[in-house]
Amino acid sequence: METKSCRTCGQVKSLDEFSSTVRHRIRIGDVRTYSLDCKPCASKRSYARQKKKWDAVKAYRATDTYKRSQKDGWLRLNYHKSIEWFETELAKQNGVCAICRNPEVRKTPKREIKSLAVDHDHKCCPGPRSCGKCVRGLICEKCNHALGQTSDDPAILESAISYLRRYKPSPKG
Repeated sequence: METKSCRTCGQVKSLDEFSSTVRHRIRIGDVRTYSLDCKPCASKRSYARQKKKWDAVKAYRATDTYKRSQKDGWLRLNYHKSIEWFETELAKQNGVCAICRNPEVRKTPKREIKSLAVDHDHKCCPGPRSCGKCVRGLICEKCNHALGQTSDDPAILESAISYLRRYKPSPKG
């Protein structure tokens, strides 16, 4: 049985405890090369490298550049709109909902205020994605749910308005 010394732990181990690859093919057989570290040491080294990379990835994901690029990709995939369109629309609406004129109040698990939802006509494009031509504006979660519950039907919304006006409390006096 052939043995080899690990460069990290210094223990002499059998070749089975080292990763091997076939590097060269010769007429007689394969020439195998073995890693310098035994499998446990190689695993620890790999984990340490990955952890270092992961820390850099987490730091990058916390940047505004990353968040902006993710939002842009999501808008392009789902609504055929860019982050520039979103920012322009948000500025036109003064950062508030196009329906109730209130800012968004939803929060992320990290307690950050979420952005307004992109509203589109579900009669044109049923489902969560849009062709981009039927996008109407940016609305808050409450208004988005209200439109969804009424299936974007103006008759239902007009009936609800009529109902509310009929039962409007009289002013106290």
